[in-house]
Amino acid sequence: MSLHERSCCRRIIRAECKIGILPDKEDTQVFSDILPAYSGDVNIKLNCSKKMHFSIPDTEEVKQNGSEYVVYNLHINGMFHCSVRYRQLLSLHQQLYKEFGASTLPPFPPKRFLSLTPVQIEERRLNLEKYVLQLSQDARVLNSDIFNGWLVWAQNETQHINGMEEVVLDVYLMNGQKFNFKVSPTLQTNDLLEKVCRHIHLPKHLIYYFSLYLMKLDNRDFTIVKALQDFESPYISQKCSRMPLKIVLRKSYWNLNNDFTVAEDKVGLNLLYIQTMAEIEKGWISASKDIMRRLAAFQARGAKMEYLRLAQTLKFYGYTHFQKCTCDFPEENTPVLVSAGNKELNIRIRDQSGVFKEGSFRVTRMRCWRISSIKEPVQSVRGNDGYMSSLELSFEYLMSKDEMRWIKLRSPQAVLISLCLQGMVQELLGNKRGGSLRASGERIRKGSLSYMKRDGTSMKVILNHTGEPLPSDTSTTSPIGELSLRRLSERLSELSFRDGHRNSELINLKFYHAKIFFVRVHCENSCYKQEFKILSLPQISRFIHLAVGSVMEPELKTIFPIRFYFSIFLRLFPLYFYVKYTDTVKVASLMQTVFLYAKQF
Repeated sequence: MSLHERSCCRRIIRAECKIGILPDKEDTQVFSDILPAYSGDVNIKLNCSKKMHFSIPDTEEVKQNGSEYVVYNLHINGMFHCSVRYRQLLSLHQQLYKEFGASTLPPFPPKRFLSLTPVQIEERRLNLEKYVLQLSQDARVLNSDIFNGWLVWAQNETQHINGMEEVVLDVYLMNGQKFNFKVSPTLQTNDLLEKVCRHIHLPKHLIYYFSLYLMKLDNRDFTIVKALQDFESPYISQKCSRMPLKIVLRKSYWNLNNDFTVAEDKVGLNLLYIQTMAEIEKGWISASKDIMRRLAAFQARGAKMEYLRLAQTLKFYGYTHFQKCTCDFPEENTPVLVSAGNKELNIRIRDQSGVFKEGSFRVTRMRCWRISSIKEPVQSVRGNDGYMSSLELSFEYLMSKDEMRWIKLRSPQAVLISLCLQGMVQELLGNKRGGSLRASGERIRKGSLSYMKRDGTSMKVILNHTGEPLPSDTSTTSPIGELSLRRLSERLSELSFRDGHRNSELINLKFYHAKIFFVRVHCENSCYKQEFKILSLPQISRFIHLAVGSVMEPELKTIFPIRFYFSIFLRLFPLYFYVKYTDTVKVASLMQTVFLYAKQF
């Protein structure tokens, strides 16, 4: 059992949505034997989070190429996404810092020079989780290519996928029709969505009325496993699933008035028609025998618009159905069937006589909701994309004028239910503000990013938004070994030399051809004192990397006293000099140069 599992059996994913809009004028559709009827108004402020729920529930020790290090398992929307090192997250932070500035980003957890104890590893895990949770609250960051592209490549590295070789990916419509696409394995979800929609000739302004989903399709039923997001690669997510799943194109809006906008286009109408027929056939939409006969007549004539208009009048049209779960209302551990649509969560309960009773929780009367991860080490099993805990969705509901009550749903699809609530709220707010669904191309397009791999090497990644195959030279490893002896000498000569100082903070490095360093570190005020006798090249590389970051990042200055000197002795050169802390740019440049040069040997 991991340290995290021993210390905490229940933890809350800090993702919460608060809703504050007036309810509709009509009374909530309820059945008195399940929910009390109440038509009062609610006026609570809205602060709705984005469609990403982060957690870092545990860590793992990895042994690779003779070195040991700790990786942090990042879960997004309740499922394992990737395993990354601290320095990889630091590299992401530095790129976001350059893009958005310090005011946008939360503080990054500080570095430590010594090996971490288990307690310190757990502390760092909690701080990193807090960091990514705070980071996810900024819409600009979530929509940026740097952030989403980094997550895709972290997923790619974790699953050991060759991101350079093209693969064939199948995308399905709801009637089982299949399309084949030759794509890069790291192609992001929205890029694939645009590629699919262009292929079927759906107009550009209608693309984001639809989304891609991982679904389990068979002759008897279909189940939505997850909505694919832009932070992941559809190919990798599908490949890593334990069950056979298909990537399916479905509509992704909740306001039924949007049907008329989509149906104005021939392709859009056909997509709605196909999805509606599939949902009626599988029982998601309830229809009497008489209605079924009328629908069959429309289908035989090819009257798609008439078919769609009749279907819109049926119960559960436009709803998403979820697997059976348990609820604490009206009693603890009550088995319920849940569906979302028409600005509500509908629950159905089978009584002892076998008759279904139902009620609905209106979204406009939910004050807030949150997702909890229930850690049950004995019962935990690998989910579709990795280790997944039991999930619980809780929402605070206005039962009567003076009564607010928390309702809990425990379901493996808790995140999907939360995203459905999120979508309905966003559309309600958009309608009130006169907004619309986003159009193709609204993402913040950076073009490229630098992705640091676990071994410390970096890759320049060209983010491909066209949906076309990546050129052969779009992603290359940074040239580590191209620094020459002459270039190193030139970089060193740029610094001013001084005589030795007593009682000053020093870092003494001696470089040998045998790839061994002797390092002695002393800082004033006893802030940091440690002597390293013999360090291997990987250890000293890590040390230099941390030292460079400490100099370059203002928020980490507290690691050392204000007056900080570097003293570097390279046996290759008869040089001995000091650099004042104020020369931060030159210090960082020098240290990076030494680090890169040492990697050649």
